[in-house]
Amino acid sequence: MKFIRRIAWIAVGFTYFLVALGGTVRTTDSGLSCPDWPLCYGQAYAAIDYHTFLEQFHRYVAAIVSILVITLAISALLWARKERHVLVPALIAPVLLVIQIVLGGLTVLWKLPPNIITAHLGTALAIFAMIITIAVMAAKPAPAREHPAKTRKFARLAVTNALLVYGLMLSGSYVVGSGASLACTGWPLCTAPQWAIQYHLADINVFHRLTATFVGLVLIWTLISAWRRRNVAPAQ
Repeated sequence: MKFIRRIAWIAVGFTYFLVALGGTVRTTDSGLSCPDWPLCYGQAYAAIDYHTFLEQFHRYVAAIVSILVITLAISALLWARKERHVLVPALIAPVLLVIQIVLGGLTVLWKLPPNIITAHLGTALAIFAMIITIAVMAAKPAPAREHPAKTRKFARLAVTNALLVYGLMLSGSYVVGSGASLACTGWPLCTAPQWAIQYHLADINVFHRLTATFVGLVLIWTLISAWRRRNVAPAQ
């Protein structure tokens, strides 16, 4: 189990870096610097300029993450078959990985459609969540002394937060992919030019802002709940 835990935390670091790198590729308009896939201009290495290098580097890091995900799945099958909290996410991650690879190829071949870009990010975050789950569950934390009903209640609140933040990130991704980032020139109110209103880009931007406000309020409530539970001690 120690090996699985170590590989999982290494995978957490690489996956986090990969998601951040993907955001950099996107914001620097480097996504189409390699017009083909999986090679770049038919070559394994064709760093013609900064954008091409960035896109290829992103693909190489993705390959490393893929190897780590497969390693975790095989390791879980060999040494953690009785640990369902480790085995299940370890087996889900490779399935998500296959979907992610397909979406990555479609993102390039279909010239960055916003729906595919959003799905690509969403799948990456789902893989990230599976790897974090493996790393945490492999550590086997001791159960809390708190009453089980209260523990389940806080756990549901924490899961709700994770899902809301997940949705918020997808919403933000769609805002960027659809070109709605500058649809509102004011903040917190939306002052939208005519072109943004005509193509409903202002609506997309405002929806993201409202979602962020709601998620922020839920996060504040969760922080308050966590503070109230700060003295809950782990079982000896």
